[in-house]
Amino acid sequence: MLAWLLAHIIRVTVKTIAEQRRQRLLVDIVADHALDHDAYVLPTAERVAYCVPGRRARIVLSRGTLDLLERQELLAVLGHERAHAQGRHDLVLLPFIALAEAFPWLAAARTARQVVPVLLEMLADDRSRRVHGELPLARALVRMATPRTGSSEAGVLALADTGVVHRLERLLRSPEERPGWIPAVAYSIASLLLSGPVAVLVAPLLCVVIWPV
Repeated sequence: MLAWLLAHIIRVTVKTIAEQRRQRLLVDIVADHALDHDAYVLPTAERVAYCVPGRRARIVLSRGTLDLLERQELLAVLGHERAHAQGRHDLVLLPFIALAEAFPWLAAARTARQVVPVLLEMLADDRSRRVHGELPLARALVRMATPRTGSSEAGVLALADTGVVHRLERLLRSPEERPGWIPAVAYSIASLLLSGPVAVLVAPLLCVVIWPV
């Protein structure tokens, strides 16, 4: 079973590295490098802002995002994406993807696969918030998640579907309600979610080694 898990980790890692390389190539081809933002701008009206991680990470925006956001909001979004790149959050997520694919019947593996990405988004929010403040980032999240049609009901559904509501709640809390130990707890929870199933897999092998049949 350990070999099964290791095989999935290798497969997911190779697949992810190849996809990141492909994404960087596509970005270099279709996007323009904006030196003033140190980001790559896609010629589309869609609202796009993301990071292609790796040793040569790409911060990608769209023309629609540049037209939509005010300067402080844009800086907050850029700070959020750079936090993903600098923190190599893609590497943090890899083991949880592999664990969920290797053992999809484990509830802890499925939960970790769903929860860890949200925790990583919150950690990136915290990095951006410390530099650019809560309100610019919160306004940017709302603007990016609200559909272009302007329907308030559709906007609420979009926010709920993307998990932005929980991020906004954290950003808009007062400093007294936002303890500084939250990032450490987030990393600890992620580690526990991963270590539990792995310990279950390792325990039988240890028993065989310590008490050979």
